[in-house]
Amino acid sequence: MKYHVTLHSVTTIAELPGYWTEADYRALLGALDFAEADEVAADEVWEYLQLAVRDLEPPAAAEVVLTYKLSDELSAGQIQQISHEMLDDAVAEEYPDIHLHYPLYACNELLYRAYNGKFPKPEASVIDCTMKPRTPDPDPLDAATAIRALAAGFNDHAVITRLLGEQLRGEAPFESAADIVWSLEPQAGAPDRYHLLTSDYWISEEDFASGEFDSEVREYVGE
Repeated sequence: MKYHVTLHSVTTIAELPGYWTEADYRALLGALDFAEADEVAADEVWEYLQLAVRDLEPPAAAEVVLTYKLSDELSAGQIQQISHEMLDDAVAEEYPDIHLHYPLYACNELLYRAYNGKFPKPEASVIDCTMKPRTPDPDPLDAATAIRALAAGFNDHAVITRLLGEQLRGEAPFESAADIVWSLEPQAGAPDRYHLLTSDYWISEEDFASGEFDSEVREYVGE
């Protein structure tokens, strides 16, 4: 598969658009023992949640948020450990299970906003790009194909190139692509144009050597 890739912008953001809902905020208020969570006006839910969170020490608040989001994935002991580590470390970048990076980032982001700091500032990248296929009848663009198409524009210092070079070249399976790409949204009225959301750790503006380039995607076909 061949693509012509044009980068329109790579934007660093600290708040995830649409990840946390009003229902999430009310559920967290309940988890924080706020008895009248259902009676709070919709435009005041976040303010009440901030106050409830700040009533706790940061590790205790982190434990509540992590339990709400990740109790099905992590044990109570793991959650307690992460709740202390995330005050000083970018856990969402360093945690060995890439599958959990996105929800860990979201928890960090909520706590950062609630405390107006104290937790490390989260950073994600929104990549606005056009990936125009040069091959007839291309397959639908998925996470692995999108990253491999972008890879031709990465410089030698990019973390993703150093850690996942074989996957990018199609020399190894790339199951983790679906966890690295948090969302891949086609843009209405703009053929082949997408917004790709990922962690700034994996892809940032500094990782690109060029803003426009041709790319040949090689899919892994096994031994």
